[in-house]
Amino acid sequence: MKTRIFRFICVCLFASLAVGCAATKEGMTVNKSVSPSTPGQVTKKFHVVNVKGNMFVDAVTLRNSINESLRVAGVYSTAEDSVSIDVDLWKLDPSIDLGAGMLFYSEWTAEINYKLYQRNTVLRNVSVTNKDRVTLAEVPIGALRDRKATEKSIRGNVEKFLIEILK
Repeated sequence: MKTRIFRFICVCLFASLAVGCAATKEGMTVNKSVSPSTPGQVTKKFHVVNVKGNMFVDAVTLRNSINESLRVAGVYSTAEDSVSIDVDLWKLDPSIDLGAGMLFYSEWTAEINYKLYQRNTVLRNVSVTNKDRVTLAEVPIGALRDRKATEKSIRGNVEKFLIEILK
């Protein structure tokens, strides 16, 4: 009997994770202004071209989110002389805590590689890792808490990337 109950709980948990974790563009977009450390320092504009997502983050949604974040930062353009960015979402994983943490928070780690290039010349690769957590107090429902933690992890990753390219 205990085995059936445990199996049922595990199936429900994984089903809720699979259904409830599709990240949204709004949740992953950096909405605050990330500006260069020295005003007027950044003369280049950027736009995202290719994106590799995963089962939790759709490639189109991620591309739109990063392009919108670039727009908010004031460095978005699709002009011919702008810098193109290829985004590869290497890792987006939950931190598995089988103790009480699993009930009280959701924590996700996002590892993304950004390849910046212009006219087929690679300018640089920027690898960014970000871990974020959403607590039970912020979002009480587990599947929604996981989605918010996923979005927060990617939003923090994109924010770190923006800070890196704007220095």
